[in-house]
Amino acid sequence: MTEHTENPLASSDSIETAPASDKPPEIPAPIDASPLAKGSLAMAALREIVETVALFAVIFTVARFSIGNFIIVGQSMEPNYHQDQRLLVDRISPMLGWLQRGDVWWLIQRPATGVWAGLWSLPEHSSREALQALTAHWPGQGQWLPPVAHALTHFDWMLFPLVWQWPLN
Repeated sequence: MTEHTENPLASSDSIETAPASDKPPEIPAPIDASPLAKGSLAMAALREIVETVALFAVIFTVARFSIGNFIIVGQSMEPNYHQDQRLLVDRISPMLGWLQRGDVWWLIQRPATGVWAGLWSLPEHSSREALQALTAHWPGQGQWLPPVAHALTHFDWMLFPLVWQWPLN
């Protein structure tokens, strides 16, 4: 004798289904790329271009008024600078009191390899003594500023800034 178990889904209490229809289900129409949609894409692209040009103009204007680009003419700045070399002069810091008129920054180009390859930066020396040996025969005098601790992601750097004042003549 076999036992018959009733299928709970087959009972009259089960979920009702919609009656079968002869019509196939409706498929929504594809989105039409009408001229209106194409126009809004063109407007978005035009807006991006205008924003980019405006941002460039602002950055260019700020840089132009805050940094002066000068070419060395003649021998007036030798032995440090020579004919046709270029100087970038900060116009903002003197207004803020960081620098004085006529201050010049000494920049060197870093080696072609490494993390800061080719970057123009302040010179680095292995120790204060190495810098003192380099400047021992320079005209003028140097003044050590308070040390600055600079924490990078992989090490801490102790900087010993030196401000050098050249004689006027």
